[in-house]
Amino acid sequence: MCPRDALRVEFLLELAASGATQEQILAQYPQLTQDGLAAAFRYAADVLKGEHVWNLKTTA
Repeated sequence: MCPRDALRVEFLLELAASGATQEQILAQYPQLTQDGLAAAFRYAADVLKGEHVWNLKTTA
């Protein structure tokens, strides 16, 4: 279980994907530091490095 003021990496990625800037995220969540946000993004990148993406054609 996460501490009450913890932010999940998934949540931070969703904020960034929805258009929030790093400055906006840091302003909204003062418990988060710039180094912490960078670490979250690095962690996500490291996790995904081993992922494979397949380009599959689909029909509707």
